[in-house]
Amino acid sequence: MSLSTVDPAVDHAAVGSETCVACGGAQLEPFLDLGHVPIETTCLYHTRTEAVDAPMGRMVLQACPRCGLVRNVAFEPEAVAYTTEYENSQHFSPTFQRYAEQLVDRLIETYGLRGGRIAEIGCGKGEFLALLCERAQARGIGFDPTYDGEVDASAQHIEIRREFFPGSDGILDVQLVACRHVLEHVAAPDELLRTVAESLPGPGPAYFEVPNASHVFSPSGMWDLIYQHVSYFDARSMWALFTRCGFDVTRLAESFRGQFLSLDAVPAEHPAEPMVSRSRDTGRFAATFRHTMDFWERFAVDNSGRRVVLWGAGAKGVSFLNLTSVGQVVYAAVDVNPRKQGSFVPGTGQEVLAPDDLRDDRPDVVLVANPAYEWEIRSALSDLGVKPIVTSL
Repeated sequence: MSLSTVDPAVDHAAVGSETCVACGGAQLEPFLDLGHVPIETTCLYHTRTEAVDAPMGRMVLQACPRCGLVRNVAFEPEAVAYTTEYENSQHFSPTFQRYAEQLVDRLIETYGLRGGRIAEIGCGKGEFLALLCERAQARGIGFDPTYDGEVDASAQHIEIRREFFPGSDGILDVQLVACRHVLEHVAAPDELLRTVAESLPGPGPAYFEVPNASHVFSPSGMWDLIYQHVSYFDARSMWALFTRCGFDVTRLAESFRGQFLSLDAVPAEHPAEPMVSRSRDTGRFAATFRHTMDFWERFAVDNSGRRVVLWGAGAKGVSFLNLTSVGQVVYAAVDVNPRKQGSFVPGTGQEVLAPDDLRDDRPDVVLVANPAYEWEIRSALSDLGVKPIVTSL
């Protein structure tokens, strides 16, 4: 996407508006139009042609003036196909693995999960559920339509069903339901939460995790704006949504260096209507967005003769390459996830290399898609004997 197509002032009325699904009390207001972006930022494309021809969808963001929820009102659920080609694992990163281990230990200690039974909605390939069950010596059941059978579930004491959460099955015989980075993908998150609340045994707790909108709508976080995320939650909108859907929120905190929101909740005995105040100034972010686009436009011009790679071929990297003109000067992407290596970036078509490939490629500049991994990446580059300029997005 060229910068000229990103226009915060376009006609939002053409796609309509909707009532806030979080607080239920306000009509969403125009915010930002990103034009057309790749629909499947985490899908594996095995040829450059397939990647460049990846399907596009429109992103028209509107915000709730009451609780701060942001929604893509142009989102079409049927356009997103969660298949076995979906690849979003972060567990190959030591930095992320440490975060996951600390989270697992907290959940085990807080909820006494040792020897129990745990469910995870949207478990992916089962890495987090397997880690949780291994450390808790527990049994687990996961639900995910993209599961491809790669993880040896029997060895990890977990069962994974290739389906979305079947809440109609009745009460779950579990001590905890976890749901990480799923809620933002669901067109009707309120319906999912009510189903979960009805499925929990008695006061059984639930753990939810989503991208933190307070980080997303900041200069360093805007590359988390992707088509697959229909909703963007900050602390107020998360609290409002869970309260309105029959939960008592027992813990709500930022995690993973402010990039995530972590929420613990239990079914409420007496559901209440959320009380929220007016939210952020969305116009300020639109101006920041344009300023950031201008910065990367200048970067692309200034580095047109250099060998530039982007480290991180996940959603952030794909969003960055498609929203800015930097994709025209980045010749390759790099990722530690071996399942992504050899695939191609949707929309812009760069091949995804393994870190070891940089021994021969010798880039002049390495752009880091996620600043949380910068020191891990600097260490890897040092081990490879490569000394480029390193810049985080």
